[in-house]
Amino acid sequence: MAAMLLLTLAVIELMARLTHHVLFDESGQPFEVDGLAREFGSSWRPPIPGDEQMHHRDMLHPFYGYIRGWLRAPLNVMPPREHRKDAVIVALMGGSVAESVAVELWNALFWHFLESGTGPVPILVDLGSGGYHQPQQGAVLANMIANGAQFDVVILLDGFNDVIFPYIQGHSGVQPTFPLHWRSLVSMATEQRAIVHRLRALRDEERSLLRRFDSVSALQRSAVFRVIWRFRLTDVERRIALGHHELMAAATVEYGLERHGPGGRYTEDYLRTVGARLWYGGSRLIAGLARRHGAEIFHFIQPNQHVPDSKPLSAEELAIFDPPGTGDDPYSVMVPIGYGQMREYGQRLREQGVHFFDLSWIYQDFPESLYMDSCCHLNKRGNELLADAMLHRITSETSLLARPHPQDVRPARPVPLVRGGFDIYHLGTALGYTKFPCKPSDTEATFLLHIVPVHEGDLPSYRSNYSFDNMDFDFADRGTVIGGRCVATIPLPHYPVAKVRTGQGGAARWKTEFSLYELAAGGGR
Repeated sequence: MAAMLLLTLAVIELMARLTHHVLFDESGQPFEVDGLAREFGSSWRPPIPGDEQMHHRDMLHPFYGYIRGWLRAPLNVMPPREHRKDAVIVALMGGSVAESVAVELWNALFWHFLESGTGPVPILVDLGSGGYHQPQQGAVLANMIANGAQFDVVILLDGFNDVIFPYIQGHSGVQPTFPLHWRSLVSMATEQRAIVHRLRALRDEERSLLRRFDSVSALQRSAVFRVIWRFRLTDVERRIALGHHELMAAATVEYGLERHGPGGRYTEDYLRTVGARLWYGGSRLIAGLARRHGAEIFHFIQPNQHVPDSKPLSAEELAIFDPPGTGDDPYSVMVPIGYGQMREYGQRLREQGVHFFDLSWIYQDFPESLYMDSCCHLNKRGNELLADAMLHRITSETSLLARPHPQDVRPARPVPLVRGGFDIYHLGTALGYTKFPCKPSDTEATFLLHIVPVHEGDLPSYRSNYSFDNMDFDFADRGTVIGGRCVATIPLPHYPVAKVRTGQGGAARWKTEFSLYELAAGGGR
């Protein structure tokens, strides 16, 4: 009897393995349903996520067009109005490339602060946001200054969005000056919201299935389990894909002036020049605003793989996009044209006193992979090189940031707030972690960071059941090794902080707790 049972189970397992091999490819992905799973099943995310995911959602904003969620501070929260004599407040503006390099740039500024031995604490205000193009950055800075924000340095890092998105929007009949996705952001009808809520439930089910597969390791070896799991996952992906088609069909309605903007049909010649003109006009506006309010302005054109001969492309990079100038996509067409126009306008900005730098060529001697997608975004190494190039040019052109001293005349170093496994500094709106020399074990473990607010009501709603905000981080994501030193800057929440608990696990285990209440109340370092 037992032998028959074992034989039956073996036959079922064998048939399941055969079914798995026939129905699913070797990569383990479910088969496509009418070609929809590949197109929509994995990439699309519903625009109405749960409360804990609010920082990932694009939402309308009365001045900027949209922001990426309620937690996309400081676009929602004004920087401190009081000018601190011991700090230099740096505003970084641009799109997603500026947003992604902000971590590395702040780490580089923090490293420079430590190496100089004296000088102001660097406070970086990250105003970059994915998809932003001029004149959005101008609107952001104008609103910030109108509300009393004070900056010492304003940095613009842009280029790609400004030549691509006005061109694409104009081709779809939307005013090129309007923010990205404007038409879809303002046109969601009641029936579309119902579809989105249904899709959100399906996405929750998909995540649950994925977690279940990852958590039940013993069953992963069973072909029966894998077949059942994959059929369920495929069915969910199919319903997501069909729901997305339904959502797209519901969106095909006539749009009014408030969605299209004035005009509606644009010539190709106009669209090939409008982005650079908008970029120049917005850049002049920002430079004027910054200087009139006591800030130095630095303007950088970001590097991009579609600029011809700007980088020796690796095999990995070639696999994800066409070489510059070889394709018919807007990137290959517009980047060479638009970047050439921006360089000409950049010379005018330079003549008007703007610290202007074209960083298109900084990767010419780096054959390794630095770009991570087909448009513009950089991996960590690419961001580190970009931040280093920006820091070098900023510190060479301004007296606001002290220059490093020679080793034999180096003054006393700034005093950390806490000494321990890592020295920790209070950087006004952030904590700065540093250790020298930096060992591999220092960079591999997860850092504990629990923030206790002065008022529990300040906690985000999804943390309301706890007495602290969990801001644990990995050094690989937030830290940088510069000159043999580990450095990491972690922004603090925009509410008064009473206490901080932080530490590091693994081989470099350490833990400390300290109070920020007096610092928060007094505004000191």
